[in-house]
Amino acid sequence: MQSFDSVEAALYESDRNDIEQLCQQKFISRLVADASLERLRRYRHNRLLLVNAENGSIILDGVVASVPLYILKITLGEALEKAIAESKTFKDIKEWFRKQIDKKADYIANAMRKELNSKNKRF
Repeated sequence: MQSFDSVEAALYESDRNDIEQLCQQKFISRLVADASLERLRRYRHNRLLLVNAENGSIILDGVVASVPLYILKITLGEALEKAIAESKTFKDIKEWFRKQIDKKADYIANAMRKELNSKNKRF
């Protein structure tokens, strides 16, 4: 079991290095890197999955999860989502929809009045 812990520790350090290098190369901001490193800690000791081991065999089949890519995808997605929500354009769109509520209510009320007054009487 100690050898699996060693592999897991190496994977964890490798993942941390990947994120740090992305930050150093300015692909991601320090804020995104720090958030990603914090999330990465949650996956510590959960990256190596043993799929197969045979009696008398020294061959082990395993899977190494691509945790850093998954974490960056989530972290960057949240950052973009927040940036969009705080943008002037998005605020203008939300305000436009708020103003439409009364117009929609009037439109629906008029459509219902027309229908109630028509000969079809579907209501």
